[in-house]
Amino acid sequence: MKTQIILFNLFIAFFSATGQVQIDKPYDFPTKPGSTKWESLSTGQEMVDVCQIPDSILSKLSTQALAQTCLNYPLFFQHTALNDERKAIDEIIKEFNGLNELTLREDGLKELINLYKEIPVEKTPYLQTNADDVPYKIIYIELILANDRFIGKAKKTKLNDIKSAFLIKYNSKLKNQNIHSLFSIRKTLLLGAITTLKLDSLNSVKSDNKEKIQHFIDQYEVAKADELTIISKIITEQ
Repeated sequence: MKTQIILFNLFIAFFSATGQVQIDKPYDFPTKPGSTKWESLSTGQEMVDVCQIPDSILSKLSTQALAQTCLNYPLFFQHTALNDERKAIDEIIKEFNGLNELTLREDGLKELINLYKEIPVEKTPYLQTNADDVPYKIIYIELILANDRFIGKAKKTKLNDIKSAFLIKYNSKLKNQNIHSLFSIRKTLLLGAITTLKLDSLNSVKSDNKEKIQHFIDQYEVAKADELTIISKIITEQ
């Protein structure tokens, strides 16, 4: 009898675990900028509230679909509202349940890196974005990846994945400076600089270069072109 009860409980547990339908498509935000309902919103908090993913859907989104949903977040541009973009991104992660959930997923960083690799540098439509949004979406992803709630969890393999992706995006941005100004290039270098320091315990970075990298991370928003050149050389040659 005891054995039957155990088997029955196992059956129930299995059914509960497998009975939840996974959603493999990004969540389609019902209220978007430009819509009549959006225009009726009077406060920033109201905008944040209507952009939350319903709990019943959030838990069912595959991590890949969740990462894509986070890319499509209607308020992604809010990171430009503060002078401290990194602080602004931290606030976005806290206030948007999609990004907060992504930080909790074991494969969240992996899917975010995959998304970063796939997003084009040129003005090419991607997912639900407009063509002109793409350069800003790259910046958005780079700032999210650079956030400690994501990159802080990265082990050597994932750090090397970020480094490889960063190098490709950086070189592509340099070739498309009619689209990506220093404003954009700084974000790519920021991600590369943070990744380099994270890898420092695994590789060798000269102490004076390490100080230059840290200074750039602290002051990247006001870094001049000559400093960007120096940092670029240091982190791309590591």
